[in-house]
Amino acid sequence: RTYYWLVPEEFSQGQTRGSRQRPSREILRSLHATLIAHLRSLTLDEPTQDDLHSLLLYVLSCQDDEQILPALKLLQEWASHSTPWEAPAATVLTVLMASRRVVVNHAQHLWELAGSAPFLDLLHRLHPTVRLHALKLLGRMIQQSSSLTAPKKHPIELHALNPFPLIKKQLNIFPLTEDIYQVMRDILLEQVSKEASPRSLAAAVYAVPQATLVIKQPAMIDPVFDLLTSATGNSDLQRLVLEDFLAFTKSCSHNCQAFLSQQGWQTWLLDLLSSLPSTDPDSLNLVRDLFAALLQGALYLHEGWTAISATNAYLLHYGNRRELNCRRLAH
Repeated sequence: RTYYWLVPEEFSQGQTRGSRQRPSREILRSLHATLIAHLRSLTLDEPTQDDLHSLLLYVLSCQDDEQILPALKLLQEWASHSTPWEAPAATVLTVLMASRRVVVNHAQHLWELAGSAPFLDLLHRLHPTVRLHALKLLGRMIQQSSSLTAPKKHPIELHALNPFPLIKKQLNIFPLTEDIYQVMRDILLEQVSKEASPRSLAAAVYAVPQATLVIKQPAMIDPVFDLLTSATGNSDLQRLVLEDFLAFTKSCSHNCQAFLSQQGWQTWLLDLLSSLPSTDPDSLNLVRDLFAALLQGALYLHEGWTAISATNAYLLHYGNRRELNCRRLAH
């Protein structure tokens, strides 16, 4: 803390600690890269809980995006691993797990250490890559919380509150980008990993087993379409999202049901339809096709008629304010 650039304002004002001058920015960069590389070599891809705790404390203390980014990437890399660990006697884990030798998932441990709040705060950072990796870490934790189960069908809940409204609120400050959408899509499908996901899944959705492209976190659909409605002027991104969801809906009845189960899903599509310019017929047609696929899927679901009835009510409401676009949808 004496020499590290934890507070950029102090560095920019040339303040010193004690009788020693703070290093230059170039020296700090070099020190930072060396320390991160040394830390990675020491852990040998199997960090201890103390390693996770120490790096997490640094990430929460550092106020500079440029300095936090390599540490955040390493934290995400660690969260992708699981390490064997001998559970001590008389702990919750020994009661829940059948064997004393368990595998501790580091994403789970990060959630237990700090919860989602620190990583939600990182979504406020100005650096887009910091927001990207913070969202990936949240995705790993959400994915782990839903996949981890104990014997005798007793699930272990790692998060006490729904993080998706908070994710939407934090990300709404910045325009939606393709990289952020891809991570949100990975969270939706519970396929968050270190590697970058393909730009579009629409082309491959019919060529892979349906089980690999099943919507497992439907609550993420709301943040995606809320941000998409605000992404005015980015027609390429809007078409990408609509093509993906149209493919998801058509390829698997479970995905269609997951979309229809979200309250007020009609408002997402109608708001998007109202914001699209008439000079973008491709996006308008995609919204219409997605609407048609969802309503057609509702016909085969138990009480699916309620979705059709609700859609008619929404159309009447929106038709009073956006008559032109609703007529496009009707045609």
